[in-house]
Amino acid sequence: MEPIRPPGNAESIWNLLDPVQQLAILEKMKQSGLESLPTTGRPHDFNHDGPSGPKFPHLKRQSMDQVIDPALQDIPNAAERPVTQRFTSDALYPGLLKVPHDELVNGQEELYDMISKLRDESARTYGQSTSSARGRKKARTSRKIAKLKKILVVEPGSEGEDGSEEADGEGEGEGLDFDDVLVCPDGHKDLSLPKATLSAIVREARDKLMDLEARKFREICGVGNPIRLPTESRHYTISTTNNYPSLGTYKPQVPHSGVLAKDPWPDPAEQRLIPHLKNLVYYTPVFNATVAHPDNEEIFCQVASLLYEELTTMKKINVPMALCDPSIWYSPETIYEMVKTTFRGFKVKAKAQDDEDTAIRVAKNASSTRRMERRRQATPIYKARHGVDPMVLITEEHMSDAASGPESDAEESRGGWKLQMAHEVGMDIHKISVVEWEKLFFLEEIKCRWRGESLGNIFHELADDEWNMKTPHQKKAIKAIKISSTNRISSAPPAIALYNFGISKTWWKKYSSHFKDVVGDWYQYPDPPGFGENTDTGSADHDNEDTTPKENTQSEDKDTNRHHSQRQDDNNSIKYLSAGETEDRQGPHKSKIQHEDDHDLDDWYEWR
Repeated sequence: MEPIRPPGNAESIWNLLDPVQQLAILEKMKQSGLESLPTTGRPHDFNHDGPSGPKFPHLKRQSMDQVIDPALQDIPNAAERPVTQRFTSDALYPGLLKVPHDELVNGQEELYDMISKLRDESARTYGQSTSSARGRKKARTSRKIAKLKKILVVEPGSEGEDGSEEADGEGEGEGLDFDDVLVCPDGHKDLSLPKATLSAIVREARDKLMDLEARKFREICGVGNPIRLPTESRHYTISTTNNYPSLGTYKPQVPHSGVLAKDPWPDPAEQRLIPHLKNLVYYTPVFNATVAHPDNEEIFCQVASLLYEELTTMKKINVPMALCDPSIWYSPETIYEMVKTTFRGFKVKAKAQDDEDTAIRVAKNASSTRRMERRRQATPIYKARHGVDPMVLITEEHMSDAASGPESDAEESRGGWKLQMAHEVGMDIHKISVVEWEKLFFLEEIKCRWRGESLGNIFHELADDEWNMKTPHQKKAIKAIKISSTNRISSAPPAIALYNFGISKTWWKKYSSHFKDVVGDWYQYPDPPGFGENTDTGSADHDNEDTTPKENTQSEDKDTNRHHSQRQDDNNSIKYLSAGETEDRQGPHKSKIQHEDDHDLDDWYEWR
């Protein structure tokens, strides 16, 4: 549509005016007999006291409010009106602008081109601005840009009854307005608060929300969880906010052709089409970049928007019970920050695909986490038996380690170590075939010289309770044989200090001077209620005991093994480990992300 030309040569002033104001001035000039406008002047030359520069001959001492018809003063400026209203003035302001229908259609096409350019520009700005921002400011910038992108998504077929395009303001509320949901109402429980400050019920809701966002992260990336395919009664719905398929349910239906959870994360340069959905590809995170990378930011916004939309629009019957409490509050920003935490966890696992050291560390951490959970599951039994909760004592660094080979890597010592382990459990190797011998897998417990007997007894009791909780089927699946009757020990202390009663005083007197950098804060943590000096006896066991095994001492060996009697089977000394102790383990053999040597399987054990 060709713009309105100014009378005379007043381009500098004329271009500052709104089209509606231009029409009003032209009408006034026509009534006043004025043929042209002044060619000089600045915007501030025209104020409510009258023009201070070259004056209008017939408008002396008149303000701009008097120049423009009073009926038009309430009409907003062009900068204040939505972009789409620039081409719908004929409908919004009747009688002021008469534009032929063909020109209006052409104007709408130009508008769509303008919106397309703005979307591309906003996408570039989105990545650049978020990478330079920090902390809360960065999150706010990301939300503002994401909101801008949503506003700019205009469907070509969305027109009003009069044929004109729907104004932007009328569509507000259909998408996610981050600014409207960021403040937690009074009396509600905010899931964005630190986990340590939340109650048990709220923490459960927070954990469930994190689980859902992690699954949604994998879903839109085509990794792990199966994509939800259409059924007769349930079909895809395209999100109005994200233009991405969503079912609003968390129950997987049929497997997809994407990547399984145990498989490597795909290359960012690889484009993977979503099965049964044309022209839609999975997102791919860029793990070698930070959370500020544009591709990663896009995934975070997509997960937050999709999940929030599903949880707030689906029927309550499909929402997890922990999130149905009306006092629970969360926002897209809450999910957005959770997704960033999830990304960092996935990043470590993705790095383990190419870094052998990282792979070993990740596998061991995963095993430690499972071990901690097993001990926690047995704490209610211990509490019911003794009246005290041992949860405060369960620390991964304070539990015994176990080795799947000798201290030396030599093949000769490895073979000799395996023979020694077989002898410990009373096996007659002459009656075992070569194939069965190769399948045997032993784990030798490494006793902690620095740990007092009282704390060791508690851990042994928890291990026995956890073993007794297993079903016969679970016990049958256990393969590894653990040996606890040897004298393999470790004197190196953990980096985390123990409670006072958990320290072996004998070790402290003999070895503490060798580890001054590590034990600087030892004996500075009083015993928790119900343990050590706070028991009924009122004495600390660590003052007169030592758990160091002594060779050729029957009484010491008997004391070491007395806590194992509850878990003895027909062999009276054989313990097994499940073949499924780690996620990547496929049987009683090496994990695919560990070294080929058996001694690197130290995380395949039942921690004691």
